[in-house]
Parts: sequence; C-alpha cells; structure tokens
Amino acid sequence: AALEGRPLPEVTVSERLDMVLRHARMLVDFKGEYQAIREMRTHASAYIKGLPNAAAHRVALQQVSTYAALVNEVQRIAMTCEAGGVL
Repeated sequence: AALEGRPLPEVTVSERLDMVLRHARMLVDFKGEYQAIREMRTHASAYIKGLPNAAAHRVALQQVSTYAALVNEVQRIAMTCEAGGVL
C-alpha cells in the first residue's frame, strides 16, 4: 500500500497481540526461552504502546520470565482491551 501511495491499513489490537506471541515463539525457537523472553520484554512493550492501561501492562511484562507467563500476560491484556471495547 505504501509503495502505491495508499494509506497503510490499520493494525487491530488483536493482530498486535497475536504478533507479540508469534515474535516470542520465533525468538524462543531461535535463542532459547531464557534469552528470548528477556528480549521480548522490550519488544512487547513497544507492541502495546497506546493501549488502555499500557503503563501497568508494561510493568507486568517486565516481570515475565517464561513463555507461558508471557502468554498469560498477553491474554490479560486482551481481556482488558476487550472489556474496554478496544478489540
């Protein structure tokens, strides 16, 4: 779209959260869970920028230490957004 001069399609919250988990899964496969989750703490914060309660979610994301914990936190973010009518 950008190459054709058209506006880029908006990415939904659901797509952003799905991409967090996809990105994390690929990093885990490539670098192992320990290193991947530490790197994802920064990346995940960027993915949720602008979402409701993003600051509180960033704090929680900085505490995750496993892929399962990241999945749980992303699900909590999705529920918060859904309850707020953002998804």
